[in-house]
Amino acid sequence: MFKNLLGLKIIVFLCVALVATLLIFKDFILESEQEDYHYKLVREWTLPDELNEISGMIHLDKNRIFCIQDEDGYLFIYNLKTKSIDQKIKFGPGGDYESITKVNDTIYVLRSDGKLFEIKNAFKNIDVNTYQSNYSSRYNFEGLSFDSVQNRLLIAPKYKLKRQSGKKPIFGFDLNRHKFIDTPIYQLNLNDNLLKKHPEFMPASLTYYASTKKYYMLDGRHRRLLILNSSFKPQKIYKLNISELPQPESLSFYIDKFYISSEADQGIAPHIYEIVLKKY
Repeated sequence: MFKNLLGLKIIVFLCVALVATLLIFKDFILESEQEDYHYKLVREWTLPDELNEISGMIHLDKNRIFCIQDEDGYLFIYNLKTKSIDQKIKFGPGGDYESITKVNDTIYVLRSDGKLFEIKNAFKNIDVNTYQSNYSSRYNFEGLSFDSVQNRLLIAPKYKLKRQSGKKPIFGFDLNRHKFIDTPIYQLNLNDNLLKKHPEFMPASLTYYASTKKYYMLDGRHRRLLILNSSFKPQKIYKLNISELPQPESLSFYIDKFYISSEADQGIAPHIYEIVLKKY
């Protein structure tokens, strides 16, 4: 009898504890369920295993996208219409390749140590030149974008050095002289009112959209999209849903359409999404 009463008391205690826990966290749960992420996924493409770790993409034309895969020295041409890989093009040895951009018919690929791969004639008689920056390897470079106004590439490090408290430099590569620019082109102000309440912004991708004259910067670790004006001042930040974009890695525009890719993570296959940003 005593054992039965003791067992009943334990069950009642556990039930009360469970109810109390739910009451404590109910606001958090409701807030999570009701959170508006201010964007809409319009279309999606599930990528093959070869692109499990897609780390960069740039449009070749309406239906074809140049993609790079982390650790592989290949250009992949993914076809949005057929939902398959059209072609693989070897451009370099295995390495930590993080971002890709296009200048006319020339492709540029960025490695995390700051080495830049310039790829000409990708479809026939491929010609590859490399340029090694003198920037500190501690930055871990991940973002690469073409600045058509100044005819240069912009290079964004994921990390900042300790002495650069509150600032994150954006470096450049002069396409006229084919040389890295010694001093930063821009400084991302981490103490800006829009950013100071968030964890340090860690760029995984950077792109410039000429139609809006704005920069778009993606933080894959914290799943955020930052929009900056032409002077690199933060304008708006979008949170990205972990259940849809567990590991967002790259951005691409084609005319008026916006695309974002996500690596395989959290049991979700790698994807490319067409995305529409809502005004808020």
